[in-house]
Amino acid sequence: MTPVTLAKTALISIAAAGVVACGGGGGEDATGGGTTTVAAGPITGFGSVYVNGERFDTSNATVYIDDDEAFESDLRIGMVVRIEGRMNADGNGGTADSVHYDAEIKGPISNMASPSATTRTFDIYGQMVSVDSADTRCEYCSFDSLMDGDVVEVSGYYDQSGTLYALHVEKEGDYLPGQSEVEVKGNVKNYDGGNSFDLEMHGGASVKIMTDNMTDMHDLPGGLANDMYVEVEGIGQADGSVLAREIEIEDYHDMDDMDGHAEVYGMVTNYNGIGSFMVNGMMVDASNAKFEPATLRDTLGNNMFVEVEGNMVNGTMVATEVEDESYEDEGEYDGSSSDSTPS
Repeated sequence: MTPVTLAKTALISIAAAGVVACGGGGGEDATGGGTTTVAAGPITGFGSVYVNGERFDTSNATVYIDDDEAFESDLRIGMVVRIEGRMNADGNGGTADSVHYDAEIKGPISNMASPSATTRTFDIYGQMVSVDSADTRCEYCSFDSLMDGDVVEVSGYYDQSGTLYALHVEKEGDYLPGQSEVEVKGNVKNYDGGNSFDLEMHGGASVKIMTDNMTDMHDLPGGLANDMYVEVEGIGQADGSVLAREIEIEDYHDMDDMDGHAEVYGMVTNYNGIGSFMVNGMMVDASNAKFEPATLRDTLGNNMFVEVEGNMVNGTMVATEVEDESYEDEGEYDGSSSDSTPS
């Protein structure tokens, strides 16, 4: 299995003392393999895995796509993945046990627009998506060929407004109501125990979800509830609704039960001052942190890329250091790279 290169993005490096992550015990691996690690970010190439300067060996890692076991050859540049593994005992590099990929959204394009020569925007069930001619990798399509009616799968990051900035877009075909498979994520709204509810997505748009006796909800032993964050896989309908085939809890960014040392890189959102903001879905308190450069303390704001180091305490990262990062300027992700698939 060929290793994968990741941009310097959300790295959760759990210290040895009393940590539980990804369903197992944290800290030192029972075989002496080092500190338990979870890393998340976009694939930038194939040949080795580098996250926050650390190399991860994926030669024996298992790959999962939408929770199903897959091949590393199914991965592509721009896909935002999660790696679970172990740091080496000496703290230099590590070994990946598994690589997980799950698209942010899949469905039919509508309202295609071209705000500039290098940027295009469109909706999927009302969720705004932005693609860039340089930074978005397209599979079975191109920046110029995307059009209304295409069914596409998108992976990327959300900004403060809820726009999904696409790093990977894959065309899966033309939209056929009643036949095309779609996937949406969001918060359950207006559920009254019946066979339908609204799913509110990041940008505030909602899509109607319909259920029937064929809908698989085994991941919801307590049933659906309003404000629950879920992933819905189903069939797109002619009226714009989705007939759900499976509904499951979506907890990709759930770090609430983690404690210990952590590092995270990503986009700042929900900024309410240095004592309260989020980076890639993680709550951060940087009230007593060191800032690099020092002026960042006064200029930090939404949609900036930063690297944060600190300790997880009751679901919040208490930061010791916050560093300004320029994702594109550092060349850590280049959507035009030709090295798009594993060898």
